[in-house]
Amino acid sequence: MIIFEEVSKTFDNGFQAVNKVSFQVSPGETLVLLGTSGCGKTTAMKMINRLIEPTSGQILINGKNIMDFDPIDLRRSIGYAVQHIGLFNHMTVSENIALVPKMLKWDQGKIESRIDELLTLVSLDPIEVKDRYPSELSGGQRQRIGVIRALAADPPIILMDEPFGALDPLTREAVQNEFNELKSSTELDSNIEKTVVFVTHDMFEAVKMADQIALMDQGSIVQIGTPRDLVENPANEFVEQFISGHKFQLSLMTKPIKDYVEPSDITPEQPVKVKLSTKHTIIEALDVYKNTNKSKLPVYKGKKFMGYLPIKSLYNVVIGVLEEMGEGE
Repeated sequence: MIIFEEVSKTFDNGFQAVNKVSFQVSPGETLVLLGTSGCGKTTAMKMINRLIEPTSGQILINGKNIMDFDPIDLRRSIGYAVQHIGLFNHMTVSENIALVPKMLKWDQGKIESRIDELLTLVSLDPIEVKDRYPSELSGGQRQRIGVIRALAADPPIILMDEPFGALDPLTREAVQNEFNELKSSTELDSNIEKTVVFVTHDMFEAVKMADQIALMDQGSIVQIGTPRDLVENPANEFVEQFISGHKFQLSLMTKPIKDYVEPSDITPEQPVKVKLSTKHTIIEALDVYKNTNKSKLPVYKGKKFMGYLPIKSLYNVVIGVLEEMGEGE
């Protein structure tokens, strides 16, 4: 668990980047620090691994003040992924991923197994890519390597600073989806829940990635809550303006389909070619339906069949959101 208690940061020139920020991130949770440039979100994140040290207040990791950790040991125990990736061009993909595990003196066999495991989980063929150099990869491939390098030593905490910001929209969405699947994957050889602090200026990315969003402005948290909380119950005019112009799409992105599933004892015929997950939102379900001519699709929670979601139910939700927005104007 990560806890911020009245944390502030004032730089030597007198600029206060972070002002009495408090929040907590539970194990396995993703907190997104959201806001415009200069709002303090990156400074707040960098204080977690002491790349920047707080002026006042305290930051606790599992009950221990970060100032009581050796800073090098602290950084090696925390994954870190950034927009510009930071891969070493003179090192192969395999060597880049292995950096921290080697520092932690992992056995070579364990390192090689971990590299193959992580590459496979982000749809990269280990045989094809692990001996290549970063310059021989596409932008999307390099970004995937940067993300899995942050996971390589199986850290319980991962810090991500605009990690997908340099990608084109299609590649960005694909890598976002892969990271969310990777974080919750039952195939990953790990018993550690990943706690993620993720920085972005993009509201759509925040909604897609977050369990909780902390919207920041001028060094302070304006509102913190679930993506649905921020969209449906903005705390003030600043929050309202931040989401204005996109509220329809954001509303569909924050409504889970599990609220609209119709239970059924009639299980679908196997194999199921097209299905939905209870984790899908309304807008994601509409995207799945676009490629079918079905009137209803089966919904699963993991491998458990939960029932069906009729297309008419999705249309009713869309109409309801439009009506709510019309009433609010």
